[in-house]
Amino acid sequence: MKRYQLKYYLALDRGFKYQEIPDTPSFFNEQDALKYWGAFEKKLADINFYDDPIVLIRKEISTTEVKELRKSITE
Repeated sequence: MKRYQLKYYLALDRGFKYQEIPDTPSFFNEQDALKYWGAFEKKLADINFYDDPIVLIRKEISTTEVKELRKSITE
């Protein structure tokens, strides 16, 4: 069984990779992430010591069940 999920993260663009900003939540849609950014923009800018660009990234997370280890008790 395969499941896919899209998550949005606020991240620092380090030039060679994206680094998620510590202590920030992940979001299920872009609008929630932008609302969070609007509310905490100054706080997030204060922790950005090297003045890296702050970006919104979208990650597709896939989960694949490999093996069922225990049957459900209700079955």
